[in-house]
Amino acid sequence: MDKKTYKLLRTLTHLSKDLYNLTLYTVKQHYELNGTFLPYAKAYHLVKDSEPYKLLPSQVAQQTMKIVERNFRSFFHVLKERKKGNYNRPVRPPKYLPKNGHFVLIFPYQSFRVKEDRIILTLGKNFAEKYGVKHLEIPLPKNVKGHRIKEIRILPRYNALWFEVEYVYEVQPEEKDLDRSKYLAIDLGLDNFATCVSTTGTAFIIEGRGLKSFNQWWNKEKAKLQSQYDKQGIKFGRKMAWLLKKREERGERLYEQGGKLHCELLP
Repeated sequence: MDKKTYKLLRTLTHLSKDLYNLTLYTVKQHYELNGTFLPYAKAYHLVKDSEPYKLLPSQVAQQTMKIVERNFRSFFHVLKERKKGNYNRPVRPPKYLPKNGHFVLIFPYQSFRVKEDRIILTLGKNFAEKYGVKHLEIPLPKNVKGHRIKEIRILPRYNALWFEVEYVYEVQPEEKDLDRSKYLAIDLGLDNFATCVSTTGTAFIIEGRGLKSFNQWWNKEKAKLQSQYDKQGIKFGRKMAWLLKKREERGERLYEQGGKLHCELLP
């Protein structure tokens, strides 16, 4: 991702956060004054003239507002269960996002088009007038190509230090001719990440000492970095975010390799 795209995504996800908080404030105010829920269809008319709504692509802005509606409906559902005696923990309405935070961008299929190996996201007239950019291009992964994409989600990670893109598309379920008389038992551990035995007599071990060693290094680095943060009065920073990302990627690789090995070794 180049610097221009990164900066644009930070701007857009920050606008999405602003719209989320504004919608949440509007719905909360209505609830506190009237004791009833303000649905998206009505909240829309109170928020549509705001700056964050106007600057975001309309389809994207509507998706952000609908997330507020879903969160509030979940709140009311839990509140109802508590009144019935089925839930005994405190129930609180959805919280505001941090002032300097970022929030997801959801592009429905009407707000983008596919062009060869790229996806063109439409940013809207108002955004183009203010920032001079009409479209944003993101790559189309090979495994997604050829599928009908229903939705694209751009998720800011660790306060938008980087972004992840999710492609939502339909896949027809494959009919599997499974032999349900065969099973695989998996025992997870540390030195041996997975000890596997099947009913056909196949047995193998996935070594875990590499991951164990990595985790020991990771814990030392995290403790060292946290000590520096504590002295500076900082809770979280860029280095910690990248350290967490490194651990996530290492774990994901091991699971992927383990899954591939299962498929190769089992008859």
